[in-house]
Amino acid sequence: MRAQEFIPIEEDISRRGFLRGLGAAGVSAAAGSALAKSNPIQRVVVGPGDTIYSIARNFDVSPEEIYKLNGMNRNTRLTPNQEIKVPDIGEPIKTPAKADTGSHADEFAQAMDQEDIIGKIATGKLDPKTIKSRPEPHKAPAHKEVNKPKVEIRQPAGSVPWQDIARYCKSRWKMTREQIAGILANIKVESQFKADDLHMDSNGLPAGGLFSHNGPRLEQLVRKLGKDWRQNWQGQIDFALSEPDGAKYKSRHYPSPDAASRAWTLGFERPAQAQKQADKRAPAARQYASNI
Repeated sequence: MRAQEFIPIEEDISRRGFLRGLGAAGVSAAAGSALAKSNPIQRVVVGPGDTIYSIARNFDVSPEEIYKLNGMNRNTRLTPNQEIKVPDIGEPIKTPAKADTGSHADEFAQAMDQEDIIGKIATGKLDPKTIKSRPEPHKAPAHKEVNKPKVEIRQPAGSVPWQDIARYCKSRWKMTREQIAGILANIKVESQFKADDLHMDSNGLPAGGLFSHNGPRLEQLVRKLGKDWRQNWQGQIDFALSEPDGAKYKSRHYPSPDAASRAWTLGFERPAQAQKQADKRAPAARQYASNI
């Protein structure tokens, strides 16, 4: 249920080894150059179990960058719902790709091996018949992608399909999967996806719509959308995301659907026993996210 006031919620050095060193140094220099480029900053809300390292991995940045931006160090411990700064390099990734730090060095080393062999043959120090061919590198079998079956999420008859809401939030508001899942988990509790919901809340105030706007907020919603507001579910979403706390939620990236759901519960809905409700709603966000 919405509160009326706004509460703000972040060895030996052989020729081969020498060449390998050159290759690795080149990679390190390239990585340093990339890190030197300035990136815009985004604010991330910490979820339960999140660490500097897990957030850095999820957003494809280094822990050191996060330490520097937030005045932290390796002893810093994060708390749920804490807001921190993270370099914004685009959409967060789910599994960081491993950098190929030695391929060029290996090529140089292999070429030098061949040069050594040719020289030894030419000077009579090596019998060509004793040379064994280089084995072909082992190739891992191609991974066959298996599509996991999606879990069916049931809704009451007459409710707005959650898939329609997800598509609308993505196309109209360019929201991330985590943001959409966080909102869906809360709509499920507030109205069971019934845009025409209208009831008296625990404070004796009329409340209605997908987000159970109540009191003065419901009056503003009705004035904004007109007499057909109960059929206009898209308008209800637009209204919620245009409110200050809705806009604040949309402007932030969240490391997980759980974190997004808790942020919406605590920053937008603000029900009684808010933290308990936030913890109760969050698991549903994971279910929606896995189906989006």
